Amino acid sequence: MRTDARVWAHGEQQRLWTENSTCRQAKMFLKGPDLAVTMYALSIGQRDMHYLVGLKTGHVALNRHLKLVGIKDKKNSIHPLCSEEEETALHFLGQCPALATIWKRILGMHSLTALELGKVKFFNLIRFAHSSGRFITP
Repeated sequence: MRTDARVWAHGEQQRLWTENSTCRQAKMFLKGPDLAVTMYALSIGQRDMHYLVGLKTGHVALNRHLKLVGIKDKKNSIHPLCSEEEETALHFLGQCPALATIWKRILGMHSLTALELGKVKFFNLIRFAHSSGRFITP
């Protein structure tokens, strides 16, 4: 019965995830419920968990999100390092030319598409967040 209940619950979680039309950015990184992902997330510290969840959902202290929640105005949503585009999680993580050398050092690539970002190990996303210096707090 436990196995049946576990299989049913996993199927329901997967169905709800698939049918949900929101969570666009999180769905780029996560294909559905995954016990290995859960176990990894539970093994990391609170700050790294904050970075990981924020970067994967777009709900992190990057300028576009700060604009959406009313903390910054539109002209201040540009990425401060490259001044080219809005500072979205996708731009920050994979497309900013100012951060390309960090990705080169961590992954051996200068930029990443959304599809490639979905395949990056969580550990490397956290390393990138730390190496970028973007989230250093006093």
